Amino acid sequence: MPSRTPPTITITSSDGKTLRELKPGKDDGQAAKPGLHRFQWNLLPPKLGGKKGGGGGGFEYRPPPAGEYTATLRIGERVLSKKFRVEAEE
Repeated sequence: MPSRTPPTITITSSDGKTLRELKPGKDDGQAAKPGLHRFQWNLLPPKLGGKKGGGGGGFEYRPPPAGEYTATLRIGERVLSKKFRVEAEE
C-alpha cells in the first residue's frame, strides 16, 4: 500500500544540522502528485528576507561553506541518502 505521507528531501551538513527540507508541490513548482519530480537546492535557507514587502533591508546572502553535505529522500518508511560536496568558487 502506498504511503500517505508526502516524500521529503532533507539537506543536512556534515555535523547533522538540517539546512533545508524540500517537499513536492511546495518547492518544485509542480502539483503534489505521484510521479517523477526534480528538485534543485539554491543553497538558500528556507526563509530569507524577513517580512513580505519589507524591501529586504539588511539581507546579505551567505552560501553554506564548502564541504560535505547529505541529501536524504524519505518516502514513507523508505529512506535513501546520498553525500555530495559543495565547493567554493576560486
